[in-house]
Amino acid sequence: MMTTKQKGISGLMTGVVGIVGVLLLGGSALAGAFVHGTICQADGGATGYGVNLGGATNNSTSASLSLFCPSPIDHDVGASLQWQAQVEDTSTTGEVRCQGAAMDSSGNQIGTTATVGTGNAFVGSTLLSYSFTASVGAATYSYVSQCTLPAKPSSVAGSLIRYIRVF
Repeated sequence: MMTTKQKGISGLMTGVVGIVGVLLLGGSALAGAFVHGTICQADGGATGYGVNLGGATNNSTSASLSLFCPSPIDHDVGASLQWQAQVEDTSTTGEVRCQGAAMDSSGNQIGTTATVGTGNAFVGSTLLSYSFTASVGAATYSYVSQCTLPAKPSSVAGSLIRYIRVF
């Protein structure tokens, strides 16, 4: 369970290593495996967080929602670290945004990707891709995405994260 109150991907070190450690106890994914969006957790005390068969969603009509999505990988995926997030954007005024980070086994941040988004006018399903190159690859890295879902329009379902993939 993540107990850190820090916000943003740079404040994740302890919390993400703890989450991924717990997740790895139950198994780990192969490189390129798709991890369902229900693995994503809301940033402490957030309202609107929900999960359903489609993934993790924002049910709030008034606030965006920040989610942290670990991707448990059991081996070295190389130094060219790549993420993909399949997202559904239902907002015409906000956008779904994601970025990735990798941490070593001590919780030190190896690096982060640039933030990518769907764009404010986009509505629909799309694949967000983001990446960075680390100095070396390692089987002990932990991987996480931080995604922000916009407030949902009152007349439709909220935006959601369907799956995350690291490869």
